[in-house]
Amino acid sequence: MRGFTLIELLIISGIAVIIGTIGVLNLTGFRARNSLNLAVQELKANLRDVQQRSISQDQGKQWGVHLDASAGGDDFYKVFSGSSYAGGIVSKTLYLSPTLQFLSPAQGAADDIIFDKVTGNVPAVHSIVIALADDNAVSRSIIISTSGLINLLP
Repeated sequence: MRGFTLIELLIISGIAVIIGTIGVLNLTGFRARNSLNLAVQELKANLRDVQQRSISQDQGKQWGVHLDASAGGDDFYKVFSGSSYAGGIVSKTLYLSPTLQFLSPAQGAADDIIFDKVTGNVPAVHSIVIALADDNAVSRSIIISTSGLINLLP
């Protein structure tokens, strides 16, 4: 008689379940890292846009980005015009995915990056770090030098 025994079928089914589980877990991790990379690229693009608006003096004003690492809430950043966030006009608000968070600025803190008119420089170096909310070891950094260079670090 030819065929498979019940034990052989159970072993094959068990191996298939293990391989499937590993595949799903790897896919979930890939999706989270991809979400992180996209968020960092989007923030970098917004920073460059804001810098160009300040250089060209769009609406005759300086432009900046307000980063807010909300303690216990969704982290976000706002694009604004004006010489300060407090006295500025917000043009858009962008939220990080709930799976992401700012490490710098630290949770509960905020940071304003205001680009100078004409030069696009900033008064101090700014470091922005975005990480996976459930695994802070997986993070990406954006460094803005005083000369206005915006660089990504792995």
